Amino acid sequence: AAGGMGKVYSAHHEQLNAEVAIKFLPDTEMNIDRLKRFQHEARVASSVNHPGVVRILDFGVDSSPYIVMEKVVGES
Repeated sequence: AAGGMGKVYSAHHEQLNAEVAIKFLPDTEMNIDRLKRFQHEARVASSVNHPGVVRILDFGVDSSPYIVMEKVVGES
C-alpha cells in the first residue's frame, strides 16, 4: 500500500519468525526534513503501548529509511 509518507510492504521477519509490515520513505522525496519526520514518527510510535497503536519493532536507514512494525490484519 502507499500513502502520504511512503509505501508499506508485508514481509516475514526471519529472526523473529513473525509476519511484519515494513514502511519505506520513497527515495525520490528524500530530504532532511522528511527524514527527521519519519524518524520522529518511529520514536514516538515505539514509545506508545496501547492496543490501538501498532508496535514498532525496528527502524533505521539502509538504502531508504524504514520502519518495521507488527502486521495488523483488518480493514482500514
